[in-house]
Amino acid sequence: MGPPGRCLWRDWLTGLMHETAEDLSTLQDLLDRSYAAGGTHLRSVITAERRLTALRLAAMLKSRQFQRGLPAYFASFGAVGGMSILRSVPSVLIWLFWFLVAIVLILLVALLIHHFGGFSLSFHVGYFHFFLGVT
Repeated sequence: MGPPGRCLWRDWLTGLMHETAEDLSTLQDLLDRSYAAGGTHLRSVITAERRLTALRLAAMLKSRQFQRGLPAYFASFGAVGGMSILRSVPSVLIWLFWFLVAIVLILLVALLIHHFGGFSLSFHVGYFHFFLGVT
């Protein structure tokens, strides 16, 4: 463990902590079992060149490459980037989709108001008279 009051997480991130051979062996075993339990699609995506070893993972975490997130890892191995469908759809179509969703929601509210008999709202403040009725 370490002396009381020491922040082990910070020590680990700054590289003051070192993994033992047993730690790396256990981690590699976990990675291998996880890969073996994956299906054929996983094995087709994660090829031998792209497999993450325990030693590389430890080095990545110590070099703070971990803080940049998974895209930095995948970019370093040349995996397919930009798998989001939003990148391939023009923004006009996305805007049109949400505009149509808004219209459908307005129609649903109008249908519910009609189904329950409508409503009326009226109030008077001095000479100001406001009346709104929907059926």
